[in-house]
This record gives sequence, C-alpha cells and structure tokens, in this order.
Amino acid sequence: MASYSVPSGLANGRNPQPWPLRVEPGDALVLYTDGLVEARNGKEEYGMKRLRQKVVELGARPAAEIVQGIISSLVAFTGDGAQKDAVTLVVVKRTAP
Repeated sequence: MASYSVPSGLANGRNPQPWPLRVEPGDALVLYTDGLVEARNGKEEYGMKRLRQKVVELGARPAAEIVQGIISSLVAFTGDGAQKDAVTLVVVKRTAP
C-alpha cells in the first residue's frame, strides 16, 4: 500500500510536497501528540528515547496492545503527577497483504 498525500493538519498553512510512504505487512504507524513525550514525573520528561524503546519492545504485537503498553509505561513513569498537556496516541498496524 502506498500513499502520496500529506496527512491533514501537518502542513501548517504551507504548500507541502507529497512524499511516498510504503507500509508493509507488520509495519506500525505510531502517531502521538507532544503531550506524550513531554509528560513529566516531576523532574524529567518521558521523552522520545523511552517512546522509541517501547515501540521497539512492543512492535510485533497488535496495535491495541502497543497502545496499551505505551500508556501503561507512561502512567508508571508519571505516577499520580498532574500533566500540563493532553496525550493522544494512535497506532495503526498493517496486518495483511
């Protein structure tokens, strides 16, 4: 499956050029807002490194399990601390040719 369009909302008013994106069976597309990587445990952010590690660790699982694993990791990291931003996480996984 190939796509040649820019996803809605990513252009920020500019005139972007489309790029090819090939999604093969087993590939996962992880979409998230900055609230996920900027979530804090008081002194440090969850960050891209932790997110990448979780995606690598969970990548072979179904999309729902990837989401559940990332959110569980985020909650364990932040504890009961209030966050300044909402977290949005969407995982899309291609499972069949």
